[in-house]
Amino acid sequence: MTFHNQDNYNFSLKTSFMKWKPDYDSAASEYAKAAVAFKNAKQYDQAKDAYLREAESHQNNRAFFHAAKAYEQAGMMLKSKVFSKRGASKQEMQQLGEAVLLIEKASMMFIENGTPDTAAMALDRAGKLIENVNLNKAVELYQQAASVFENEERLRQSVELLGKVSRLLVRSRRLDEAAVSLLKEKNMYKEIENYPTCFKKTIAQVLVQLHRNDYVAADKCVRESYSIPGFNGSEDAIALEQLLEGFDEQDQDQVSAICNSPLFKYMDNDYAKLALSLRVPGGGVKKSPASPQEAAGTTGKAASHAAEDDDEYSSGLC
Repeated sequence: MTFHNQDNYNFSLKTSFMKWKPDYDSAASEYAKAAVAFKNAKQYDQAKDAYLREAESHQNNRAFFHAAKAYEQAGMMLKSKVFSKRGASKQEMQQLGEAVLLIEKASMMFIENGTPDTAAMALDRAGKLIENVNLNKAVELYQQAASVFENEERLRQSVELLGKVSRLLVRSRRLDEAAVSLLKEKNMYKEIENYPTCFKKTIAQVLVQLHRNDYVAADKCVRESYSIPGFNGSEDAIALEQLLEGFDEQDQDQVSAICNSPLFKYMDNDYAKLALSLRVPGGGVKKSPASPQEAAGTTGKAASHAAEDDDEYSSGLC
């Protein structure tokens, strides 16, 4: 299959004595028609090339918003090519990276064109595209999208993307970064007064901090959450207090019982896995209070030492 309207766009770009400038607008229109035709015929490489030529024509015509849309479509053609068949090769999967670069280019042009919301949504789509291939790149894209929405004061959209960031950081065991992301996420939910979700984020924070072996930080997360309306006396607060108690006392049975409760098991999958894999320090050897016999023995030794001291000074100081 060839471009069915090749003569049209070639003519649009020709100049003459009476036509000093190429007609980029008409050329872009013809490239767009060709791209759709290739797309419908599932000839995705040709469709991508047509969209790239459309984008170039729009740029030459200073129609940057339309150029950005064409670059995004070119990226999506690579995605369609990769997922159009089962068992894509490693080389084909690598083309998703090229797709993401095109979409990132589109997002920058959207921002420069004064349409940041469109840019953020493009970055979100790129993140979804690469998530199963490159977690680190997906995190970067979601963070960029969240920042764009935050700058536009669209906190609900921003915090949803931050949630994706936190989960992927946990999945890739980047727990230090996950702790920072979860704190920002919780503060944003607090700002939009979504308090029940703040409770869930506190649970996620505690799980991350305990996996980092930082009991003090985990305890601080809970203490600070008591300032959130409704947290005191909630099932989340009670469960977290019991979890911290069991962890501090090295009581694996208590920790496992809490972590296997519905409150933890039905969290997002990445956090549920953190709960199920949580182990107390010291191999689960529970700290136990001194037995009555040990306590009596200690008391007896103390009394004996006291009697010796009395004998030493029974004749007085002189």
